[in-house]
Amino acid sequence: FNLERPLLADLRVRRAVAAALAREQMLDLILFGRGRVAEAPISSGMPWAHLPGALAAHPFDPALANRLLDEAGHPRGANGERFSIDMYMYATFTRYAELLRQQLAQVGIGLRVRFVDAAGLGDAVFARRDFDTTLISYCNGLDPAIGVRRMSDSTNIGRVPFSNAAAYRNAEVDRLFTAAGATTDEAERGAHYRAAQRILAAELPYWWLVEANLTTALLDNFAGFAPWSGQF
Repeated sequence: FNLERPLLADLRVRRAVAAALAREQMLDLILFGRGRVAEAPISSGMPWAHLPGALAAHPFDPALANRLLDEAGHPRGANGERFSIDMYMYATFTRYAELLRQQLAQVGIGLRVRFVDAAGLGDAVFARRDFDTTLISYCNGLDPAIGVRRMSDSTNIGRVPFSNAAAYRNAEVDRLFTAAGATTDEAERGAHYRAAQRILAAELPYWWLVEANLTTALLDNFAGFAPWSGQF
């Protein structure tokens, strides 16, 4: 969510979007079960930092989504739509776009999908910040200090792609990520990361959809291959 948009700065609207999205359908229909519904802002692949059930307070609940949108002052118009938002994404996410559009329409939110290439996404989302929402795959990496902090630290709001797209600012979250990065004690680091996830799960600067299991098969004589160099 672009939190610099007044509409999306309202937590009730962000909660409504979360409640309107059936993530199990994304897992089943798009990933064909190869993964899991996201439970927390930090991947379950890092169990020492992961907070199981962090997002459990936001279940799929279209009735709740409708109530929240009514409370936020967004009644349905004559065509059944409350408002519309844009969403920038790569064309590789086409199936997500179709499902997201269908699910949000059920609660009166129109979704205008903007398919762009890497340069277009970087320009609209990070350089000009001319967007409402975006669908991005943020790889968590090997450590939250590498792959997760960039999404939430207020010092990481800027023109660099795959940084803090939401323009989320929370001094306590910044402090917790800094404290976690300042020690090598895994238990202490995990406690800081779990505390940060509780705040993120309550404030929803993002809505985490799914964790995908990525499978790669290579010939044993295939050399000089950089898997991060493109869409393989």
